[in-house]
Amino acid sequence: THDEDAVLVTRIITASIAIPLISFLIYRGSERIFFMVIVIAAGLSLYELFTMCLLSKRSPVKAISLSMGLLTLVAINHYQSYLTFDNTGGSIAVLPGLYALTVIIVFIIFLRQLIRYPKDCIFRTDIHVVLFGIGYVCVFLSFLLFIRNHTTGVKLIFFILFILWLGDTGAYCVGRIIGRRKLWPAISPNKTIEGSIGAICVSLIMPWLLWFSFPHF
Repeated sequence: THDEDAVLVTRIITASIAIPLISFLIYRGSERIFFMVIVIAAGLSLYELFTMCLLSKRSPVKAISLSMGLLTLVAINHYQSYLTFDNTGGSIAVLPGLYALTVIIVFIIFLRQLIRYPKDCIFRTDIHVVLFGIGYVCVFLSFLLFIRNHTTGVKLIFFILFILWLGDTGAYCVGRIIGRRKLWPAISPNKTIEGSIGAICVSLIMPWLLWFSFPHF
């Protein structure tokens, strides 16, 4: 259809601009530049989330919530050496455990909300929305900072992004060719079960193919 063709053109244009720019910043940029890229991505994501979900439409509420999220990301980046199991010991070793527990809790909350939507909404106040946004956006994105600071971090980042792009492409292509059954119409009307299966298959198969093709990468 005309709408699907427009979406495809938009994706191609966006990818042709974003992928080279992001790739250049990751490959040639320092850890500080990469951190700024993550901050910008988190800021845009939080802004969109808070615009959709905050009950209060007043600008100061959104600005304060956005600032809290970005400051959380700054704090995680500054104290990340205390949040990894490799670099901690003794009583401080409990911090990585608490950090991992936070991720698990946020994921469970998100999954529960996804399953029960739109019959039930657990984000009944702005505090719930802000806390979830900080956990879902900032905490999850912070793992890219940990990966980037690894010895082979740049390669791992490219590997992750490549698999994500392939998975998204697989979902779009399979969904458009053979997609018939809607996955979750209340959340995303255009997503299909067939497309989701295509994304999963591509995301699982391609890492193995890359590993066998480039064993020393």
